[in-house]
Amino acid sequence: MNPTRNGLAGALAALLFASLVLACGCGTTGHVTVLSFSSPNSKSGNEFKPDLEKLKKKYEDKGVVFKDINMNDPKNKGMVAQYHVTMDPTYIVLNAQGQVKEQFLGKPMSEMIESRISGLIPGKTPSATPGSMPTTTPVPPGTQEPAPTQTIPVTPSK
Repeated sequence: MNPTRNGLAGALAALLFASLVLACGCGTTGHVTVLSFSSPNSKSGNEFKPDLEKLKKKYEDKGVVFKDINMNDPKNKGMVAQYHVTMDPTYIVLNAQGQVKEQFLGKPMSEMIESRISGLIPGKTPSATPGSMPTTTPVPPGTQEPAPTQTIPVTPSK
């Protein structure tokens, strides 16, 4: 075995993989990415477009990347399969490392998707919106969650 040949083959494979990731539009490492899977005739997708455009304008200067993917275009079948998209529309939020952090099936509430985007921007905390769920701190695996404390009112005796 030739170590130079193996190193060259590995480097070539890594370069090929990186170019494929970038070509699919999901290799925007370092940026929060919103993938919008929809078809041109999707009623829900078209209804959400104005909200999506507002989000694009609001977060364009914060480094958030928005990708519109036409589900009907044969060139996008690989991405549709990669993210297991079966519903039109589907919105997927990726963190800066390219990991799926949220998936919205159908038309989402604008506040929900915005809260998720803002929570993934470094140095930002998710904005609380009316009706949003409170955040909880996860309990590490193998530990027991502490029992909630309870205050019992005491009435002084006379």
